Amino acid sequence: MKTIKIWVVLIMVLLLFSGCWDAKEIEEQFLVWGMSWDVSKDDPHLLTLNLSSPSTAEGAKEPITVVASTGHSVEEARMNAQAHLYRSIEFGHLRILVIGEDFARKGIQKHLDSLGRNPRVNRKTLIAVVEGRAADIWKLKNPSNPLPVDYVVNLIKTNSQFSRALDFSFRDFFEALSREGKEPVTTYLRMSKDKRTITAFSIAIFKKDKFIGTIDNIEVQIYQMIIGKSKHGTITIGQATWPDEESITFSFRNVFTDVKTEVKDDIPHVYLNLEIEGDLTEQTSLIPAINVQTIKRTERALKARLEREFAKTIDKVQHEFKSDVFGFGEYFRAYYPAYWKSHNWEEEFPRAVVHVKIKVNIRRIGIES
Repeated sequence: MKTIKIWVVLIMVLLLFSGCWDAKEIEEQFLVWGMSWDVSKDDPHLLTLNLSSPSTAEGAKEPITVVASTGHSVEEARMNAQAHLYRSIEFGHLRILVIGEDFARKGIQKHLDSLGRNPRVNRKTLIAVVEGRAADIWKLKNPSNPLPVDYVVNLIKTNSQFSRALDFSFRDFFEALSREGKEPVTTYLRMSKDKRTITAFSIAIFKKDKFIGTIDNIEVQIYQMIIGKSKHGTITIGQATWPDEESITFSFRNVFTDVKTEVKDDIPHVYLNLEIEGDLTEQTSLIPAINVQTIKRTERALKARLEREFAKTIDKVQHEFKSDVFGFGEYFRAYYPAYWKSHNWEEEFPRAVVHVKIKVNIRRIGIES
């Protein structure tokens, strides 16, 4: 009994000494919220690393602190930056990695290695390519949000809910790189000349790990419809498509995508069947929307517009970029293994015949005054 009491006392004493023995005070840490990569202006073989952190100093003139350094790798650049900081660099709060266009064209997989090995880096961290130099992102002076990282991340996440931007993370990029039959993509950002706003209504197309171009505007919505990730969005038909040079706006809220594949005479065929449901949210024409015939005509006009836009987007990706970001190759790899093994999909993808069939259903027309 005496021995048991001694052990109980020892355990209680040990508990007092346990806990966060390796914890660091927040004042001792440089909490990185945003990171950017660019080709060095002084040496094209070096990368320029910028680390953005909210300012913690009392009376700071700027809401963020940006530290820049260069190196042959991300880790070397990080250590070079650390040499000038009295606080330790911590990536546990990293929210976004922004990559300059020129840097992304050279390939980014090898530079992602250090972040992939770091257990503190959240796999949900966003990744985006930016037009021009990525470091300019931290110069944003948006009046609605003084913190550039907060503004950009919330912009992407909010617009992704309406299929106008792509919420793409480290995990998504790593998975796409490792899968056969699908190429990776990321969000593509454009900054206004006055450095006050950002637009995210574009997608960066990659071939392997190299950036090769963008799809924009309605093409972003179409891409997400094809891969089955579309949430909500709007499509407007106007001018030549609609009588009296008026316009209508259709807000889709349900998109059902079915993909089937077939090999005919050694040529791959892809069959896309989509059913799109939504509401009529605006009509500038005086034609009454409650008329059944008018609703059917509107559905046919939307179907025709979408099928044209689908054809243009798919053709652009197939023949201009020649990069299967839709993941059609995964279907052939799964269902036609003999064909997959005997053909090079990079060469076959531009040859693939894609058939698109769309059905549009207007479920609600709103309240008419």
